[in-house]
Amino acid sequence: CVWGMESRICLLVPLCQKTALFFSYVDNSRVKNSGGFSSVVRNKKHIRDFISKENTEIAMLAASPCLLSITSMCSSKGFPQEHLVRSLLSWSCWQVNDQFSSELLRSLSSMFHGKGLPKEEDVTTILAWPAWQVDGQFSYDLFRSFSGMFSGKGLPKEQDVTTILSWSVWQVDGQFNYDLFRSFSGMFSGKRLPQEADVKAILSWSCWQVNGQFNSELLRSFSSMFHGKGLPKEAEVQAVLSWPCWQVGERFKSGLFRSFSSMFNGKRLPKEADVKAVLSWPVWQMGGQFNYDLFRSFSGMFRGKGLPKEQDVTTILASPVHSASNCFVCSHPCSVAEDCPARGM
Repeated sequence: CVWGMESRICLLVPLCQKTALFFSYVDNSRVKNSGGFSSVVRNKKHIRDFISKENTEIAMLAASPCLLSITSMCSSKGFPQEHLVRSLLSWSCWQVNDQFSSELLRSLSSMFHGKGLPKEEDVTTILAWPAWQVDGQFSYDLFRSFSGMFSGKGLPKEQDVTTILSWSVWQVDGQFNYDLFRSFSGMFSGKRLPQEADVKAILSWSCWQVNGQFNSELLRSFSSMFHGKGLPKEAEVQAVLSWPCWQVGERFKSGLFRSFSSMFNGKRLPKEADVKAVLSWPVWQMGGQFNYDLFRSFSGMFRGKGLPKEQDVTTILASPVHSASNCFVCSHPCSVAEDCPARGM
């Protein structure tokens, strides 16, 4: 550490005291780790500023239901000032049906991640754009999609939003297809906007065709694996879909493929050898057959985490809570998956 020993000691005691105070006010049902706090208290300057805060200032932010949104925007910027936070939360633009919309704030905080707090005028202006209106109502789905693509990039331009939404590629049976748009916005999370020519090219690939029709479920699965990674290449999509491990009889097992795409959310593609190895584990066998419900339960727990280890799966299935009878009851891992989504084991 480049700090002198005396300097570090002088900071350590008050830092521990203030940090303990902060977390004593945090709602543990909303905040699962210290990442947000550590992102705003990252260096010596931030620490000195933090320990100089009044206890009431620290308690106010820590107890706020908008804590994660505020710390996201102030990531690497230091602990936010109380009067600025109170001012931001009082803006009328957050009101939907006379109630504060934390969803709106979360979307804006995604775009302003690491950029500090936005200006009220900018927020009011962007929320008033006609592009967000669908059947006379503000579309949260649309706004969330753009906030994802502009995560950490600031605000998009109105002309860009209007233009991309006008592309004919999003039209299915004469209507704007939100699922299709979300698939592409997911792949472009944090990357701004895709090019129209690229979108058209990908949608024309023959690998999406099942029984002569475009299979949006396949595209969503690849969108999950390529979340925030940009567009896949046609050759690698075709190669993955041709693996024999997805075949049950002569049919492509889409549910099995979805389970792997969930575990590889944001991690690109798995390796064929790894997929084969996981599917060959004896733990998935019940009554001499592969148990898809059991496998789906574990894929839910490992969403975005990659593949589990065989020993871990074997251990949890052999635990007393799952061994009350000779035949494993699938409701147990399903309930665990619901309690621990995307957290591993």
